[in-house]
Amino acid sequence: MEVLNENNIGYKETKLGWIPKDWGYVTLNSVMDLLTDFESNGSFADVKANVTVNNEIDFAWYVRATDLENDTPLKNVKYVDEHSYNFLKKTSLHGDEVLVTKRGEIGKVYYFNKVNKNATLTPNLYLLKLNNDINSKFLFYFLKSYKGFKLLNRINASTTMGALYKDDVKKLKIPLPPIKEQQKIAAILSKWDELIGQQTELIAAKEKRKKGLMKKLLTGEVRFSEFKGEWEEVKLSDVSNIVMGQSPSSNTYNTNDEGLPLIQGNADITNRKTINRIWTSIPTKIIEAGDIIMTVRAPVGAVGVASFRSCIGRGVCAINNHNVNSKFLLQTLISFELKWKVFEQGSTFTAVNSSDIRNLVLYIPTNIKEQEKIASTLTSCDIEIESLKDELESIQKQKKGLMQQLLTGKIRVKGLK
Repeated sequence: MEVLNENNIGYKETKLGWIPKDWGYVTLNSVMDLLTDFESNGSFADVKANVTVNNEIDFAWYVRATDLENDTPLKNVKYVDEHSYNFLKKTSLHGDEVLVTKRGEIGKVYYFNKVNKNATLTPNLYLLKLNNDINSKFLFYFLKSYKGFKLLNRINASTTMGALYKDDVKKLKIPLPPIKEQQKIAAILSKWDELIGQQTELIAAKEKRKKGLMKKLLTGEVRFSEFKGEWEEVKLSDVSNIVMGQSPSSNTYNTNDEGLPLIQGNADITNRKTINRIWTSIPTKIIEAGDIIMTVRAPVGAVGVASFRSCIGRGVCAINNHNVNSKFLLQTLISFELKWKVFEQGSTFTAVNSSDIRNLVLYIPTNIKEQEKIASTLTSCDIEIESLKDELESIQKQKKGLMQQLLTGKIRVKGLK
């Protein structure tokens, strides 16, 4: 690849910035054969009479934005029968298409890979059927890039109806390299996506392994050979001090580092550590760095460790002064994160009270050395997973940077003849 900039001869200025002179600057309409959507298949009455949607596997996948966003397994998506699929022929999907949301989160962009299953589009998405002048993955990457996002966001900001209209999409102007360069750019970025996917899968596998180890080691199902002592059931309040949070007056909140950081809930815990978002000039319940933090409402049971001396609000509690190994206790509480749903109270705003927390039953080895060995093993897993996540973040940043350079022509690919 060759690095260039706008001062080089061979660049021209557009509303998107400087691009190579041999690139086009075109409207999306000029590279589309058709822009279509679910409503193009027929009237509301016709759709109601001819389309049957169900939750069980059937003839065709009924593709929703949420499925694409969350990479939902095909066993968990919605389906339509064969008659419905044939009726929705104007929005049938075969792979290599670009999809754009037109309502709700306007302008989110997806690339539809070819799947071994019939598929058709739901409402809320546009289907861009492109001509041979543009590579669909190149367009996908451009619309996902910072400049593409700004274009779509500008339309979003200008609409008062909360919708993206066809004419708005057609009028979008994009840079257009020669087709071979488009293909090469798309191939390079696809390789980065493959690397990101592999790293994501590795992290998921390591997290699954750690979860399995937790289940075995924290229940005594599997023990280290050097330990033979008994385990015992205790209440959390028997082995630790529990401090329930108390929110300070909101007029004491600030972002000027006045007083102490305020820990209010799950938003203040990232990667098992507390982060500093808001301060309070008049602290209420004060905790120290190293105390275990647990959320007590919406969601219940999210666990972290205080990174600094803090004030805790009523959305969290602190667990300190342990007479068990603190890292063992942390891992045990992490293993309980999903189990807290049993104790949650209320239908729209879930919470647990101090009695539930104090009476939480734990199963622990009486030998502190065994606690330490279990904690060390599980903490090593966490360190490995955190390192892999850091690598993933680095890969994503590198891809993002390269993406911006390639899609504006500041870096040109070689070997296009």
